[in-house]
Amino acid sequence: MSTPSPNETLSSSAQTLQTLMQRAQVSSQRALATKANVSRWQVQQLRQGKLDAMRVVVLQQLATALDCSLLELLQEFTSNPLPSAANSLPESNHKADLLRQEYRRLQKRLEQQAQELQHQFQLEALHTLESWLTYWPTAAKAATDRDGFDAKNLLPLV
Repeated sequence: MSTPSPNETLSSSAQTLQTLMQRAQVSSQRALATKANVSRWQVQQLRQGKLDAMRVVVLQQLATALDCSLLELLQEFTSNPLPSAANSLPESNHKADLLRQEYRRLQKRLEQQAQELQHQFQLEALHTLESWLTYWPTAAKAATDRDGFDAKNLLPLV
């Protein structure tokens, strides 16, 4: 019966960490902790694949110590591939263009509504002034002809 090699007994996260450490020429987990300026416990968390319990700052320090980006580190340790920045950039640009188009459309609509409201206000104001100016001479004559005529009686005519 053959004994399993050390790599066979390690979990996939531990193997991934070992591979990254070899690539970055880091000899041990203690050396990685020192190089990344993190605790050995945090390196152990990474080795066990517990990235979801780790702070982003710590992951960034570990990625720097392992000579890779944070995105690469996350992709190495997760089973679901993350979208790369290059792949998501065209999609982001497309979404941004669609949002810009929607913004311009809404701006035009807002300007049209403002013009319509201003026009409506002008018409209502003109109608009110027209009726007031039409009946004002009659009301003024009635007020001067009658001695006991109160000015408050003119308000309904306006």
